[in-house]
Amino acid sequence: MSVKTKIIGTVTALLLFLSANLFAQHIEMGFAAGFDIADLHYTNPSEAHFLYHISPTAAYNLNGFLSYRNNGFWGFSVEPGIIGKGWNQSLEAGNTKNKIRLYYFQLPVLSDFYLSNKLYFSIGPEMNYLLHARNKHESVSQNIAEYLNKFELSGLAAINYNINEVFTVSFRYSHGVTEIAKNTLWVYSETDNPNEIKDYNQYFQLLIKIKLKNRR
Repeated sequence: MSVKTKIIGTVTALLLFLSANLFAQHIEMGFAAGFDIADLHYTNPSEAHFLYHISPTAAYNLNGFLSYRNNGFWGFSVEPGIIGKGWNQSLEAGNTKNKIRLYYFQLPVLSDFYLSNKLYFSIGPEMNYLLHARNKHESVSQNIAEYLNKFELSGLAAINYNINEVFTVSFRYSHGVTEIAKNTLWVYSETDNPNEIKDYNQYFQLLIKIKLKNRR
């Protein structure tokens, strides 16, 4: 067998291998909607410092998504959209209740690890940009965006299940890596050291994905 024949054979085999890989890979796109239980998580808590009792609130998110999977167990997903976060807070006396509502442009970028064609796990960063922030009490609503950090970085982990070729259900947890506020707002006085108290968004989420296109 000549050298030229060997080269042609090697190149042909390589092209067939690459073609098989491309054929086995696929891209999915569509949109997603989620129901979230959002909350405030703070570190180094002290009842002597905190003015409010914090409790979780219901929220939602609406996203698009683009997912890629190779012929093996790995893929990635990009999911731009809008998400609501926040919490409820009330005075110790119980006679005042405020609703903190935060709305972000959200961009999770996730690595997907497939245990099977049905079940897979996702993990990665969630980048958020603050669009709107309100402190609501009865009929009064105050814009508090100026007191909060515009950019937020979170970590997100999920377990996902492909119900069929159209629907996927996902259970997720996200926790902030960067703080919510420039200075912690949930303390009694300015004499408290804000460096001792860190505040972060967190949420649990039930997400439904609807695939509009599945290209194999």
